[in-house]
Amino acid sequence: MKKPVCSRCGSDAVLLDAYAEWDMEKQDWVLQNVFQDAICEDCEGEASLDWVDVTSEASDSLACAGAV
Repeated sequence: MKKPVCSRCGSDAVLLDAYAEWDMEKQDWVLQNVFQDAICEDCEGEASLDWVDVTSEASDSLACAGAV
């Protein structure tokens, strides 16, 4: 399992720009497009992403939280 992190500071508090569209049938927002421009909340600016392995301990925590 991997996760994106900021290539500058290593934080995983990164965001990508995206478009969502309202789906009348689902009554929910549906993701239409994700862009590659990343922002790091810790650096407070544009970022390049690195993909790092998630340790088994971290992936166990995600599974317990229902995130996997």
